[in-house]
Amino acid sequence: MTYPAAWLATAVEIVRRAGAMQLDALGGNLQVRRKGAIDLVTAIDVEVERMGRAVIAQRFPDHEVLAEELGNDTGAVPARCRWVFDPLDGTVNFAHGLPVFCSCLALELDRRPVVAAVFDPTRQELFTAERGGGARLNDAPLRVSDTDAVLDAMLCTGFPYDVHQSAEELVGLFGAFVARARAVRRLGSAALDLCYLAAGRFDGFWEQRLHPWDMSAASLVVEEAGGRLSRFDGAAFDTHGDEIVASNGRLHDELLRIIASRARGPAERVSAPSNGAESRRNGRAPGGVEGGDRRARSGIGGRPARRVREIDWTAWRAVDAATLVFAVENGRILLIRKKRGLGAGKINGPGGRREPGESFDGCAVREVREELGVTPLGLVRLGQHCFQFVDGYSTFVRVYRASGIAGEPVETDEAVPLWFDVEAVPFDEMWEDDRHWLPLVVEGRRFAGRWIFDGDRMLDHILDVLPPASAP
Repeated sequence: MTYPAAWLATAVEIVRRAGAMQLDALGGNLQVRRKGAIDLVTAIDVEVERMGRAVIAQRFPDHEVLAEELGNDTGAVPARCRWVFDPLDGTVNFAHGLPVFCSCLALELDRRPVVAAVFDPTRQELFTAERGGGARLNDAPLRVSDTDAVLDAMLCTGFPYDVHQSAEELVGLFGAFVARARAVRRLGSAALDLCYLAAGRFDGFWEQRLHPWDMSAASLVVEEAGGRLSRFDGAAFDTHGDEIVASNGRLHDELLRIIASRARGPAERVSAPSNGAESRRNGRAPGGVEGGDRRARSGIGGRPARRVREIDWTAWRAVDAATLVFAVENGRILLIRKKRGLGAGKINGPGGRREPGESFDGCAVREVREELGVTPLGLVRLGQHCFQFVDGYSTFVRVYRASGIAGEPVETDEAVPLWFDVEAVPFDEMWEDDRHWLPLVVEGRRFAGRWIFDGDRMLDHILDVLPPASAP
């Protein structure tokens, strides 16, 4: 299929203009402010985005724009044509004067990128791609490397902005690759990392908790250069997911095996479910995980623990692991009413059990899609819970806050979507613990909870409100 020449020409024009604006601003008063503890935005991010939006609106008024810095209002039925724009990928590098940054723009047709442009102004390197038409660097064809073993590979990765909350997990996976590869690099721009893979400079790449504007353009460059893309669990890659594994194709299965070997960290290992017990949150029997039946007991006569302080939490291991996601935007929170399984009829956030080999972030995105038919955007991991039941069942739950969603929630076989004002959350129809910590999610505060339940009755709990992630 051929696409209008104006599409790629517009993408190239915008990223080249963005590069010129970036170079003009570099070294001047950048007006840096924080979006998070280590997540920065500069005046040039916003100026470039406004420029790109204006050009697109003038030439393609019926197209939507999804970009990083300004609001993203989409209709109930998203437009078929959507531009996905990162005005400045590598903002932290840019703010520190490190010349590793770019601008990237893709046009997606029905959620798949079909044209893409990524421009690195400091090296004057323009990466372009058109679906079915190949990838190019400054008009020269691109092709991925032919490296066929991780031992001979140079890999690349990036760390998300919540790295302070998940350092052990991220560094653990980083270490697993360092122990097997020739070299591992971290440059600070996911778009350039992927384009360098397409150019054969890197052989493989992985990263979590990304956004569509981080991946859309450069992922098409990789595909059209002959590379392979997937999620961490090997499932099909989606630019509106939050994770990516990219490679030259030859290394891909080996990369996935290394990731799978680190999928269960020591603090979150799960053992086999006892007697077909179900997760209280998602109502699904959690089969298929290895290990023995490990029921948390107090040290008093082997009786089931009924108080938090009766459990040695340093030795506690969950039977199951799950996620919960709460989208909060414009003073409203997206909840669901479960239609089946344990907890049917109750109101909760979308979420469910993590599948074997699946990352928590991947689970969070998948469950929202399955239950509501939408993709959460701007996921931030805020909290975690250890739930212990007196019948021996236990589950470890990670809680996420999303800044928005892509798409319109729909009723599915699993759930009915419900929007509530954040001041009118129906706690009387929810699990008993929710009223203690859900307000913290709304406020964007971090927390960790330990809970004892007898069926759906809460017996005891300790909830720690954690300090904000510190700035570097």
